[in-house]
Amino acid sequence: MRLLEKYPVLFNIKRNIVTYRLGLAITLILLFSITNTNAIQLPNFNNYQAGSERKEAFYRFFIPIITKENEKILKERNFMLSFKFKYDNGIDISVTEIRKFHELAKRYKLKTKNFDKPEFWNEVNKRVDHIPLEIALTQAAVESGWGTSGFARQANNIFGVWTFKQGTGIVPKERAPGATHEVRIYDSVEASISSYMLNLNTNKAYRKFRDIRWELRLEGVAMDPVLMCEGLKYYSQKKLEYVNLLQKMIRKDSDLILENK
Repeated sequence: MRLLEKYPVLFNIKRNIVTYRLGLAITLILLFSITNTNAIQLPNFNNYQAGSERKEAFYRFFIPIITKENEKILKERNFMLSFKFKYDNGIDISVTEIRKFHELAKRYKLKTKNFDKPEFWNEVNKRVDHIPLEIALTQAAVESGWGTSGFARQANNIFGVWTFKQGTGIVPKERAPGATHEVRIYDSVEASISSYMLNLNTNKAYRKFRDIRWELRLEGVAMDPVLMCEGLKYYSQKKLEYVNLLQKMIRKDSDLILENK
């Protein structure tokens, strides 16, 4: 029996979508600084000497935040798989669980009308999963200049994420004529990390990344961050050069990352 047939009323719940349109980037920054006083603030990594001192400070700061976000994703994964188990075995599913199922499906860009097909759950397994710590740390280091870039300090943008909603971000000085992208502003470091992970988990450009991760799970082996970097070719315009850089940095710093966990 389809879930729609079993709970027909629950699937007609209307959701109101509120769109906030803010103007100048400086307004956003000031607003965030006022309303997010409990958010973790990015340290001034320029206070640390470039090299091992700054690197260790960077890892100490980011490891717990990245770990916490990964734990959240793994809880979402466990919920989705538990939901499937209940449905397959005729176990009652609560209204709250159905709502959460739809919320997560929307977040991970999954079409719930196909939820009873194997293809849907293959995508759940591929999309709702953690990002290896080594990859997240290394990309954060590369994209933010070890936390010292202006975009990291002014906009909490740790991973160089763009937005195409004019007036909502920061216009990069080096933007090419005719280009319309802006650097996205985040209200916290945590929000930047969450957005980055969701991007890797849903954007079609990183399908290979997700496929490699799922194949490793199927094989029952540990995540291989160096191998998984091969799926990040399109994260940067440098493509393979970017992949090689990430792999080189991960190999070099793997022991240091472990020491700072």
